Amino acid sequence: MSNRDCERDAPCDIPLRLVLAGGFTASFDRYLLAPLLIPIAQTFGCSLSAATAAASAYFIASSAAQLLFGAAVDRFGPARMLRFAYAGGAIAGMLSAMAPTLTAFVVARGAMGAMTAGVVAASIVYVGGSVAFDARQRVLVDFAAALGSAMAVASLVAGALASVLTWRLPIALAALASATLLLVSVARRRNDDRAHGASRTQGGVRAVVRAPGASTLIVLGIVEGAALQGGITFLAPSLQSVGHSPAVAGLTVTALGLTSMLASRIVKHAPRRPPDWALIVAGGLCLAAGYGVAATDREVLVMLAASGLCGAAYPLMHSAIQSWMLELVPHARGTATSIFGASLFAGSAVATGLLGVLASADHYGALYGATATLALVVTVGAACGRARFTPASAGTAPAA
Repeated sequence: MSNRDCERDAPCDIPLRLVLAGGFTASFDRYLLAPLLIPIAQTFGCSLSAATAAASAYFIASSAAQLLFGAAVDRFGPARMLRFAYAGGAIAGMLSAMAPTLTAFVVARGAMGAMTAGVVAASIVYVGGSVAFDARQRVLVDFAAALGSAMAVASLVAGALASVLTWRLPIALAALASATLLLVSVARRRNDDRAHGASRTQGGVRAVVRAPGASTLIVLGIVEGAALQGGITFLAPSLQSVGHSPAVAGLTVTALGLTSMLASRIVKHAPRRPPDWALIVAGGLCLAAGYGVAATDREVLVMLAASGLCGAAYPLMHSAIQSWMLELVPHARGTATSIFGASLFAGSAVATGLLGVLASADHYGALYGATATLALVVTVGAACGRARFTPASAGTAPAA
């Protein structure tokens, strides 16, 4: 992703590389928790289901914050909201790392979830408003690659540090990364925020909800969040439940990020890019197949294959749905992004809570069977909806 993809009439108020770095940090923080759930439960003397409340709080707060950040991005611009989210993430991350009780940890993780939601929402709106229409999908694939690489690093680093030192250290590292991004973004601040104010998008929740295809995207967002985040959260704990260390579980789940990066490279450099509905089908089938494999056994090689298949869903299915969302209401991208993100994280929160009960009872076969079914449902619905959708304008959208 480079600045030459920026439209001439859209101010590049922050470097695109910094947007990628923000996405990486948000994804790192989101996925580091999976191999830490069992060590966290041991530290606070609670069940796995109780520790999973931290993940549920993260997704619930992310869902609620999406709506607030969407309106704020439309009003103040993505650059300012990114700086705000970086600052909040640094504070919430350190509070999470130092939490003395499970309750304090759950509250702090909820706050961190709200801030990472702001980072992702502002980043996607920035791409929608600053990148030319014909280059947007390639940039979103790059963004998905950043998220995928963060998944790999988070699983590996969090698992290793939890085994050797403490589970608190990787959380503190995520907070430090947010603080670093804040300092860099402030140091590089230009007058573009002022210029950006003249081209902010306008629109509200009512305009987005009434747009053709909006209700479909909202429902699909809920189901996709349940399928994508719900099952992936428990890949590492399922390995730890049969005696593997957090380091081994984290190393195995790094296949998520590796295949995500590989798939993103293939999509970006393909001589002829497939239509979005085809990418959705490919990604959804990979996700369903990954959960199907995970349901058969909990050995390392089996979970390695399952993680690899699930990782391909991000640059294939998820980036295609994001592209659809950006085309839905060009004049209110911030609000559209927030509503879709809220539905995504709402589905994640509900699924994580319900699936945590199955995980505590050691019913991982049923857990992955349910998520595989959800993956097939969202694949069919999203592919059909995307194939029928016609954007309001095939040209370059206005700046966000």
